[in-house]
Amino acid sequence: MSKLKQSISWWCFARAGIAPERLVKASAEIGYAAVRLGGEEHWPLIRDHGLTIAAISGHQSLTDGLNKPENHVRIEKELTEYLAKAVKWGIPNLICFSGNRQGLDDQ
Repeated sequence: MSKLKQSISWWCFARAGIAPERLVKASAEIGYAAVRLGGEEHWPLIRDHGLTIAAISGHQSLTDGLNKPENHVRIEKELTEYLAKAVKWGIPNLICFSGNRQGLDDQ
C-alpha cells in the first residue's frame, strides 16, 4: 500500500498572516508532502524546503469562468501560460473553474 501524501492549501494559512517562510518550514517539518495554490513568488521557497507544488490556478477568476463563451479566448491564453509554467516547475495539476451561474439556465 502506498503512503498517503498530504498537502496544505496556501490561502488557508496566508490569510491568517503567517509569514511564508514560517508556513513552508512548518509544513515540511510536520511532514506534509506538498503545497497547493502558493503564489509563483513562493515556488522557490516551497521547493527549497523539499515540498512539491501540488496545484496552481489554471486561470484567473473563480467566479467568471469557462461557463461564459466570452471568456474562452482569455482563459485559453491563461491556461496555455500556466500550463507552460506547470511543466517547467513539475506541477502536476492546474485548477480550472467553470464560474458562477449568475442566472444562467441549464442550456
